[in-house]
Amino acid sequence: MITPIHTDTYHECGKCYNSRLTSRVYKSAICNGSYIPKLPVSVAEIEIRNSNLNDIDRFALINLTLHRIHVLVLSGNSIRHIHPEAFVNLTSLSVLEVKNETSFSVEVLKQALTKLSSKFIKTLRFTNNKWKYLPCDMFESFKDTKINNVHLTGNQFSDINGSAFAVLTFSENLVFLYNKITEIHFRKMQRLKRLRLKGNRLAKVPNFCSTDGSLFPKLIVLSLSEKIIENTDKTSFMCLPKLRVLKLVGIYIVELQNNIFSSLKIEAVYLDQIDTLKRIENFAFNNTSIKNIYMTNCRFRFGFIERFNPSTIFKFCPNVIYVNLGLNYLPNNPNIFRSMFIPLDNLESLHLQPTNLVDLPRTLLTNLRNLHTLNLQDNSLHDSDLSSEIFGNVTSLKSLDLSSNLISIMSKTSMPSLLLNSLEQINLGFNPFSCTCDQKWFVEWIKETKVKIVG
Repeated sequence: MITPIHTDTYHECGKCYNSRLTSRVYKSAICNGSYIPKLPVSVAEIEIRNSNLNDIDRFALINLTLHRIHVLVLSGNSIRHIHPEAFVNLTSLSVLEVKNETSFSVEVLKQALTKLSSKFIKTLRFTNNKWKYLPCDMFESFKDTKINNVHLTGNQFSDINGSAFAVLTFSENLVFLYNKITEIHFRKMQRLKRLRLKGNRLAKVPNFCSTDGSLFPKLIVLSLSEKIIENTDKTSFMCLPKLRVLKLVGIYIVELQNNIFSSLKIEAVYLDQIDTLKRIENFAFNNTSIKNIYMTNCRFRFGFIERFNPSTIFKFCPNVIYVNLGLNYLPNNPNIFRSMFIPLDNLESLHLQPTNLVDLPRTLLTNLRNLHTLNLQDNSLHDSDLSSEIFGNVTSLKSLDLSSNLISIMSKTSMPSLLLNSLEQINLGFNPFSCTCDQKWFVEWIKETKVKIVG
């Protein structure tokens, strides 16, 4: 529900104020004038955006003290100075965000933070401010407070000293997206659950080990994506006992080494966009806890058996339920193809779009008895590639995507009754279908079926 408040309703607002009613039954305001007006008492979120408040003095935010302001955002105001006590009366603040303030010194902000009430503060977001360093005592005034989230995205940090965050003993989320970090030295954080380092310049995986075990004993999600990391091995993540999700998207490794995940209780591995990858060792996926493997857009050539062993690649991760190998090159040799997937008895969802497929092994799906989703979109499969030998005994499949292939005729042998009875959704769009009598049964089936036809 949107409730506009016209400027003539509040004469103090001039032309700088707009408001909307949020789903949480309090209002948020955006101010872009030369001062902060008196606002309706229901306002609890305010964003000061592209205003003329370049110098925030001791009383510039005084009108906000009439409210229980929970969220304050300073965005694109070209702030150069803020009085050390400007935040002193914002005692209900839970979120403070400073973004696109490229003239704002981090040292000046640090002084103002010392007077900010820490009673309710939970989230600090400092993004796209072009800061080149972070003071080691940046968060000293929040020692042992309930701050849960710290976001430092889009700055120009080249190195991070973890001691700045060691005082945030309740923090569960640290985000350092798209900086220029080449070096980072962490200190122990007992409660940290999510660490995101995507888009930096780290040449190696940071050290996560301490003298007594792990620096982050409760870390669940780690993102090291889009970096120049050139090497990972079985010691890289060994001190992360609770890790469940590991994202290594776009790193520069050439080889996925043996046992890299073996010490973890990991459930999801993201290895997308690693176009430097040339070899996968036999025991790379040696981990029985892995359930999801995302390995799209690596351009890996699975047809070259000198680069991997098709019989062992998934042999030691038998509990995998989801595999996505889209935008790689799968083998046209049916024996290699079959060998890859036969060990995955528990596989439920297989995504192979597009993977240069021109043929399917005749008994592949018979062995995948739990498969409910199969995506073969944007390959080169013909009519002859669909037969009862492939789909004949398949009863678990619920969703089938054959769109953007080279299928011209859907004969009765292409889609056996067992398959049609189990399906809930099928996508056959963008195929060059022929208008022949052989298609009549299929047209009738489309009219009568309860299966959702997509595309």
